[in-house]
Amino acid sequence: MGLPEITTRFRLRGSFDPDDITDMIGIPPDRTWRQGEERTPLLRWKKSGWSLVFGPERSVDLEAQVKRMLDTVEPIQERVRSARDRYNAEVDVFCSADVHDQTPAILLGAETLSRLAHLRLQLGIDILLTESD
Repeated sequence: MGLPEITTRFRLRGSFDPDDITDMIGIPPDRTWRQGEERTPLLRWKKSGWSLVFGPERSVDLEAQVKRMLDTVEPIQERVRSARDRYNAEVDVFCSADVHDQTPAILLGAETLSRLAHLRLQLGIDILLTESD
């Protein structure tokens, strides 16, 4: 049975230079993009972005990955708030699961939800169904 491949992304999106976000937050991002850059041959980014990426990893425990993200973000929360306020940026957590045979546990405990809420983070979850080989 193939475990799903899960990824959690902590993202800031808006009208800013991603290098300015890196300077404010003080840690290097895993990925950045600039408004107007090519996203695909037919699409361009509508907003700039800065993200930390956790995964991908083969697992059914999405909450454990979200907790690792929170452990990274909570110590820098004041700097993230400053960046959010200065640039009026959208800040969220986006989780994805590429599902083959087994689905991940999409259960976040009260403590994890409270931590997300304390940071004023929106949570998105995308389940991608793929055929097994």
